[in-house]
Amino acid sequence: MGLLRIKMDYLDKWGQSQGYIRFIQQKTGLRTGYVTLALLLVAVALLIQGLLNGFVLFFVGIAIPSYSSYLAIETPDKSDDTKMLHYWCVVSILLIIDRLFDPILAWLPLIGLAKFILILALIVNNYYCSTLAYNYLVAPFVKNYQEKIDNVYVKVEETAKDVYEKVKGKVSPKGKRDKQSAITPPNNKSYTNRC
Repeated sequence: MGLLRIKMDYLDKWGQSQGYIRFIQQKTGLRTGYVTLALLLVAVALLIQGLLNGFVLFFVGIAIPSYSSYLAIETPDKSDDTKMLHYWCVVSILLIIDRLFDPILAWLPLIGLAKFILILALIVNNYYCSTLAYNYLVAPFVKNYQEKIDNVYVKVEETAKDVYEKVKGKVSPKGKRDKQSAITPPNNKSYTNRC
C-alpha cells in the first residue's frame, strides 16, 4: 500500500506541473493524481485498441509540450527554455524516423502503445529524459555529421530560393497568373484548351 501511495504522490506532483491537469482538477475537484491516472489509463486503452493513435500521440507529444513551451517562454528562467528545445530536437528526429519507417512499423503489434510510452518517457520528470536523449544521442550525432548537414542545408536553401524566384517572376503582383508568363508543360502545349 505504501508503494501505491508513493506512486500516487508522484502522479500528484507531476500532474500539478501540467496546466491542463490542474485545469481538470480544479473543475472536477478530484485529486490531481486521480486525474493524471485516469488520463493515462484512457490514453493507454485507446492505444491498445488501436483507436485514435494519431490523436493521442498528437495530444501527448505535440499539444501538451506546446503548452509547456509557452509556459517556459513566459518565465524569466532560461533553463526551462533549454529543456523544451531539447524535447523538440529529440521529437523532430523521432518524427523523421517514424515517417521514414512507418510502412514497416505499422505492421508491428502495439506500435501505437510503444510510441506513446516513448513520448511519455521524454515528457515525465520535467523533460529530463529529453535532455538525456539530446545530450547522449542527438548532439553527438549532429556534431559528427554537422559539415555534411550544413552542406545539404545550404543546397536546399539555394534551391528553394531559385524556385521562389522563378515562380515569383511568373506570378503578377496581385497573386493572379499572368497569361503570357504562365508556366507551360514540357511539351509546350497550353492547359487552357483542355477544359
